[in-house]
Amino acid sequence: MAQSKIMHGARAVVQLGKKRVGVFTNVSYGSAYDVQPAFVLGAYAPVELTYTGVEPIGISASGWRVIGHGPYTEDGGNMPRIQDLLTAQDMTFSLYDRQTQQLIMTVTGVRHAGFSTSVSPKALEEISYNFIGLILRDESNTSNAEAADAARLP
Repeated sequence: MAQSKIMHGARAVVQLGKKRVGVFTNVSYGSAYDVQPAFVLGAYAPVELTYTGVEPIGISASGWRVIGHGPYTEDGGNMPRIQDLLTAQDMTFSLYDRQTQQLIMTVTGVRHAGFSTSVSPKALEEISYNFIGLILRDESNTSNAEAADAARLP
């Protein structure tokens, strides 16, 4: 029997840094480019669309709030404490296919942007994390990066 080619939730495993995390029930991520239209006198429509930038990668991950594994723990959300913000390091957020052990996506230069949670009667507590990152790579594009001649910080 052939293996399924379609990715699904039971195949997905999240990794924060070097630690696989099993509390998430949903992960969404996306990339956006800045595109500016150029308008000229004498024309109603834009005459050109120009790429002017790339937005940070947005990642949202939600799951069960497990007691003892909150947002500041390594296997919870790994969020830096306020007193550690000055020295906080970025991380890598990855999604693996546990059927094939293939890397589905990885975002480097990831920082926490926040979390939220709520508790209500007759319901399990859920928690949602927001992250932003610099570069998204997936199994179809492993070389996604700035051009070699792009400006860099010293």
